[in-house]
Amino acid sequence: MNAATAPAPRVDLLRCYALEAKLEFLRMLRTPAFVLPTLLFPPMFYLLFGVMLARGSSPGAYQPAVYLLATYNVFGVMAPGLFGFGVTVALDRERGWHALKRAMPMPPGAWLAAKLAMAMLFAAVIFAIMAVVAIAIGGVQLAPSAWAMLFAVDVLGVLPFCAIGLFVGCVVDGQGAPAIANLIYLPMSLASGLWIPVEFMPELVRDIAPLIAAPFWTTLFTSMFLHGGWMHLLGNMWFLWLFGNNVKDSMTRPSYLLFYLLCGLAAAFAQVVADPNSGIPMVGASGAISGVMGAYLVLFPRVKVFTAVPLGFFITTMALPAWGMLVYWMLLQFVGGLGSIGAEGGGVAFWAHVGGFVAGIVLVKLFARRDRVEAHKHTHWRPQRAGF
Repeated sequence: MNAATAPAPRVDLLRCYALEAKLEFLRMLRTPAFVLPTLLFPPMFYLLFGVMLARGSSPGAYQPAVYLLATYNVFGVMAPGLFGFGVTVALDRERGWHALKRAMPMPPGAWLAAKLAMAMLFAAVIFAIMAVVAIAIGGVQLAPSAWAMLFAVDVLGVLPFCAIGLFVGCVVDGQGAPAIANLIYLPMSLASGLWIPVEFMPELVRDIAPLIAAPFWTTLFTSMFLHGGWMHLLGNMWFLWLFGNNVKDSMTRPSYLLFYLLCGLAAAFAQVVADPNSGIPMVGASGAISGVMGAYLVLFPRVKVFTAVPLGFFITTMALPAWGMLVYWMLLQFVGGLGSIGAEGGGVAFWAHVGGFVAGIVLVKLFARRDRVEAHKHTHWRPQRAGF
């Protein structure tokens, strides 16, 4: 009997690399905690500061819509490198996924090349979103060579952040990688003049500061933790205590924090859109807490809420379904917002409440986990009190 050997099947290496890159991109695209801030923060900040708040600036050599377009493009490509690349390397190592990849019959460099391709592809998507916003809303007109240069800066500029992320992912575990990535980001924020004016920085830092996001976008976050007085603070904390605990139980703690901040950003965006020419600062957590209330409406609409009802000199309580109380409150905010159009002076940021509430309704499905919601319904059966 004569033995025969069959030739080894031909492997298409290019297809292996392409499939690995495609799956890595889909993996990150299906991670709301990464994809939402990565794709939404740069155009949101650009619209607020580069377009809406810069409309009243005097014409001259400095064009905010053009200058801040490059600024927020560079800001946008930091996340795919530090978090999309670096944190996933740490998670793959911690969960054994990297060891499994090495044991599989796949090209050795496909795992790393896929993460690089994912980061560069996200950078290209960010550029496309920013370009559409700049042309359609900001009225930016650049030469084709300028657009090509900005595209190259975005796609290639993500690579240094990938290198930093690779180092972090190789020396830190999956739980510590996000914290270390944020700690690396802080000096970059410092160089942009977040705490110390850029004029007082060394010359080298002043030279690289324009490449880092402008510092005033941080006020979108810090304003959520400032209040106009004790009554303002206590009122917000009352509603957060009432509704926030149940919503928090439906998510993980990091997800709840991200959800809260996103609702606050949506609230600020809604107020700016409603009154873009206002020079009055907006402070308070009510916009973010309105998002928590919107999430409560979706998750626990039939829970009875005991509400204080004044009857002359007496105060009694009445059990109302959560949906009735929250819808009534939302209608009050909407009517108040209509009445505030064109009004001068300070007051309640009604449209921030509306924007945060709508954002909470939309975003809660991305962050809430069904198993946690069901477990919460079975163990927390007693209704909360909204009054005495």
